[in-house]
Amino acid sequence: MENVAVHQLRENTHTRYTACTRLYLIHGLGRKKLAELTTKDVRTWLDQLRTTCQCCARGLYTARDQPQCCAIGTCCSKRLSLLTLAYVHSVLKSALEHAAREEEIPRNVARNVRMGTPRPSRFEPLTADEARGFLAATHGHRLSALFELALRTGLRKGELLGLRWAAMCSASSSRPYRTSSQHMQPTPEPAASRSPPSRASVMAPRRAA
Repeated sequence: MENVAVHQLRENTHTRYTACTRLYLIHGLGRKKLAELTTKDVRTWLDQLRTTCQCCARGLYTARDQPQCCAIGTCCSKRLSLLTLAYVHSVLKSALEHAAREEEIPRNVARNVRMGTPRPSRFEPLTADEARGFLAATHGHRLSALFELALRTGLRKGELLGLRWAAMCSASSSRPYRTSSQHMQPTPEPAASRSPPSRASVMAPRRAA
């Protein structure tokens, strides 16, 4: 992770990969020798991860002043979402793919494990009245312009914080491209969005500009 991935991944992606490796991969497969890892091992581990309460597995509440969940004998059944499981599987598959290219293992056993396609949860957008109420409630806030721009354009958090005045086109009131901000220490750095939809033009109202 620190010798290869750090040079190939965006900083935010590398941070998520590192957290996923520390929280799930090492905890679940860390004692298994890489050369002895089988498809059945990966499938069994993912099935266990799907049905195991993460509070109990990681002892999240044992160190608190007021213990909760398994620390008091009452499991909250806090399980990983299908999206998180798919992400964990993809991180493992990527790591094993690199090991196979380096000829450290004969094949990538995680490729043979099929994961169902997770469906992102649907969300309800704000109604016109709710949007006007939100703008009224945030009027005068130091970030009110940012809130209004987010509401009117649908830009994501990283894209909003990576936005520069040079990217605004006053004549057409549109933003011709998008960048995103990598929120890591010591200071955020702008980075180009990767997907074509993220680089599409976005209409920015003159009021927001």
